[in-house]
Amino acid sequence: MKEIKIIPIFNQSTPGIWDEFLDLRINAMRTTCNHIMSPDEIASANTEFRRSWARLKHNFAFAAYDGDRMIGCIHGDCQKNSSFIRHLYVAPEYQKQGLGCSLLAYAEQATSLLAIRTDIVALPNAEKFYQHYGYSSPLHTNNYFKDIKGRASCNTVPLFSCPPSLARKISGLSPDFNPEFVNVEHLPAYVHFDNKLNITGFGFMSPGVDTPTICARSASPDDWGRSRVTKAFNNLRTQQDILSAAKTR
Repeated sequence: MKEIKIIPIFNQSTPGIWDEFLDLRINAMRTTCNHIMSPDEIASANTEFRRSWARLKHNFAFAAYDGDRMIGCIHGDCQKNSSFIRHLYVAPEYQKQGLGCSLLAYAEQATSLLAIRTDIVALPNAEKFYQHYGYSSPLHTNNYFKDIKGRASCNTVPLFSCPPSLARKISGLSPDFNPEFVNVEHLPAYVHFDNKLNITGFGFMSPGVDTPTICARSASPDDWGRSRVTKAFNNLRTQQDILSAAKTR
């Protein structure tokens, strides 16, 4: 086992991503639910991923990699004040090692910029998992909720969507940033928040540029917000290199 990395999937339409999501789903249904997906179900699931990406503005996704192999993923979207987790899958041989919890935590932190709670419909054999990590079902159904307000505090989180309210705050640090870099181009962007949810560091990729623009509240090069955003980009670039190499084999 190599070092496992969890990275945001800013552009889910990148070649191969949906195929890897689908492979994880097929294996999870077989091993966890004892269900073999039929060819029609597989085709429908593949279409579902693609339609969700095209239809919903505030999509988000994280994937866990062992080397160049995707071994886990979480995928969903934000609507109104809720973050909907549509899929959370971990490869069978990596289950019960805390990976599902880590993917969930990454999604909660990132989507707390757009939502105040997380909403998930849990499979029967996954309900105890969500209960263990703070989810509850007020109506005692398989629909579970968790308050995620403020989860971005003291964290560096990726931007899958940049609403006007957040764009206005970012413009104070970086007047060159255009929200369409995130909302339309789906280019990588990260923001770091302090314990009062003030932005202390920000970084973004511009179209056609290979290196990110990184700025911070302080002009000091060792500013904490700047260093955390830089580290996030370094981790992303390393993983992207691995994926690119794998796709060209």
